Amino acid sequence: MVERHNTNSLKWDDLENRYGDSDLISMWVADMEFKTEDKILEAMIERIKHGVFGYSYIPDEYYKTFSNWMEKHYNCPVDKETIRFSTGVVTAISWCINAFTNPQDACLILTPVYYPFHNVVTNNERKLVTVDLINDNGYFSMDYEKIEEEIKQIFEGVRVLRLDKDTTSQKYEMENILNKFQNKEADILIGTQMISKGLDFKHVTLVGILSADMMLNFPDFKSFENTFQLVTQVSGRAGRSEKEGKVILQAYDTDSSVIKRIVNYDFDGFYEDEIKIRKLFNYTPFNNMISVVVSGKNEYMVKKNITNFYNTLVYLLKERGISDFDFILGPNPCSISKINSNYRWQILFKDDNIEINLLKGIIKYICITKRDVVFDKEVNISIDINPNSIL
Repeated sequence: MVERHNTNSLKWDDLENRYGDSDLISMWVADMEFKTEDKILEAMIERIKHGVFGYSYIPDEYYKTFSNWMEKHYNCPVDKETIRFSTGVVTAISWCINAFTNPQDACLILTPVYYPFHNVVTNNERKLVTVDLINDNGYFSMDYEKIEEEIKQIFEGVRVLRLDKDTTSQKYEMENILNKFQNKEADILIGTQMISKGLDFKHVTLVGILSADMMLNFPDFKSFENTFQLVTQVSGRAGRSEKEGKVILQAYDTDSSVIKRIVNYDFDGFYEDEIKIRKLFNYTPFNNMISVVVSGKNEYMVKKNITNFYNTLVYLLKERGISDFDFILGPNPCSISKINSNYRWQILFKDDNIEINLLKGIIKYICITKRDVVFDKEVNISIDINPNSIL
């Protein structure tokens, strides 16, 4: 981080003018706080030493470097004639809006997002459509009902179906919705992960995936695997007959190694990346893991019960001569700390330096045989061997 006061910075030197108070801590545009790479600075300084800055052109090395980068990361070399130089991302978005839409067309943005993205839509005389992401304990998810409403307004006369937990709460509703779409009673199907696999609609030629990289930031060692699996599966819903299919993937972190592997359908490359990480941190398939989750309506009681479980477990392990407890992670609140009004706390066990069958036996003894002694009846206990998720 670099001190930026007295550098004509809007973020730090214009607070009084913009907000009426200079004694503020500005929290926006964090990436502008990092120093430019030394190699770039050196090249700029060398150019400045010349002292003359007349009209100039972009050298071929620039186009070649960009094309090589696109080919390396996305297997997509770019011709020089198709490249346009922009001074910033907002300017580039403005160009795209004018290239692909007409005045009064609608542009949809998932919010919250950098505020100039809003302005660039309205400044180009397009209709701004915003759909707020749902913030659930720090995790963002789609508001599918809102997306459905906006699509119906944007595409007048288009028949839309939505498949999520709200529209499938009653028996047979999921089957009814899918049958309607199969019978071409709708033009667009909006859905959650429920439509990612196992469906074969021969008339579907376009699949759009919003926030494809959302799950990558989940605190779960399988988040990369789950993202890769989900996106490649839902992509497979397009072009399942003679008609050519197209997939449009929207993501915030397009430089992510996982997204690059997905774009190129590089299953082998993803496996090589992921297996190295699993081996480094001793995750499955190189190790076993056990998850014990205690949940209940009263958070204090949940915390007290999982602490009782931990203390009992440690006591029994010490009785067997075990004194190194580095294989125990927790107790801690689960990453998704509350589901359906139930608070959730978790302990994770990795079979490092302990025999897995011994560990299983002690956990079973505490949670099942001695349940009434160790736990209150108001809490629930969940035991999972090698869990698919640790959220």
